[in-house]
Amino acid sequence: MAVLVAGCAGPLAWPQGSAPPSGPDYTLRGHIDLQGHYRVAVKVDEICQGMTVSMIDPNVANQPTISTSLSTVGCGFTMAFSGGFVPTGGRVYILEAIKGLDGGRNGADAIRLRTFIKFSGVWTSATGAEIKISPSTTAVAVLNATARKERGLLMQPDGSEDPQRMIGVITAFGAPYDTVAAPLSQATFNVVVDLVRAAMDAGIDGMHAVQEKDGAWFATLPTAPVVATVVPEVGVAGAPILIVGKNLGGISAVKVGTKTCTIVNDPRRPNTENTVTVQLPNDATTGNLVVTGANGSSNPFTYTVLPRIGGTFNPDNQ
Repeated sequence: MAVLVAGCAGPLAWPQGSAPPSGPDYTLRGHIDLQGHYRVAVKVDEICQGMTVSMIDPNVANQPTISTSLSTVGCGFTMAFSGGFVPTGGRVYILEAIKGLDGGRNGADAIRLRTFIKFSGVWTSATGAEIKISPSTTAVAVLNATARKERGLLMQPDGSEDPQRMIGVITAFGAPYDTVAAPLSQATFNVVVDLVRAAMDAGIDGMHAVQEKDGAWFATLPTAPVVATVVPEVGVAGAPILIVGKNLGGISAVKVGTKTCTIVNDPRRPNTENTVTVQLPNDATTGNLVVTGANGSSNPFTYTVLPRIGGTFNPDNQ
């Protein structure tokens, strides 16, 4: 006689050797591509490594940040979601990467890049299936933000603009802007990309610096001196050094720490907008090298100075 025993079912077990079915993978993986443009005062890895990458929902009034991540060596990033977040299918989100320069010191400049993304079974972006944040995708964001007359907000699909057009608008770096998918000319796109890159080279936020007025695009860029590097890499007190950077013409003072350097006006090697020769004082020590001109002071550049051993340097005896 068969006996039927009814009771509460225990945990559901899957056949040995197989895994239970999994839901959609919402993990977002991407790459920050500076496209060869970056502020002269820092190296590429100093910018794109350790950038804060945030996913923002511009469809809500306060534009909440949904999740954040940090870019790693090689400029890649992986973003996971918690709290049961499920992306709304087809909704366009903002993906933003930002980092403060000069070691993140208070008041320093910052780099900000953006792109648009959406989830429809898989993540796609302004660069299609490859999730990439770059000056080109930032130009798309600038154009879109300007069209809305509000920085960082998507144009809603109210008949004047459809945010879906921002997805896949750039197929790859170097590829032309898709003027069929987006109602903007290739020439306009090229101008805005160049302005975003110029802002990045200057170490400022292109989303705010690049503007449009009466159909003309422009960027408000700083003209303060910028120190990129110093030759030699390690100096000797009392000896000359060559400062390389931008906006170095007509500078009035150079200091290493609290010590003032002497600007060398040598007709054989004239100073330019990009290079200037100075002589370290005999009592110079390691410290921040700062160049000052009529338009402000440069970024602090940490420079190592070794003590002078005997004698005094005379630039006329070179």
